[in-house]
Amino acid sequence: MITVITASLPTRTAMLGECIASVTAQTLRPDIHLVGVDVLRAGSSATRNALLAAVRTPWTAGLDDDDVMEPRH
Repeated sequence: MITVITASLPTRTAMLGECIASVTAQTLRPDIHLVGVDVLRAGSSATRNALLAAVRTPWTAGLDDDDVMEPRH
């Protein structure tokens, strides 16, 4: 069981969409993909820490909003 976490900013919706699409296109999908959009501009570390606090699976993968997972990652 695995969770993917992605921190993003409100101005990066196009890149975030590609990122999310790459996660959902996996042949073996993660159990959950948590996405946090930093609307308060608290910083990527704060957003990632909040996402990590919500993880309930034994494994976690971080994926930046400007990156994509290759097929069968």
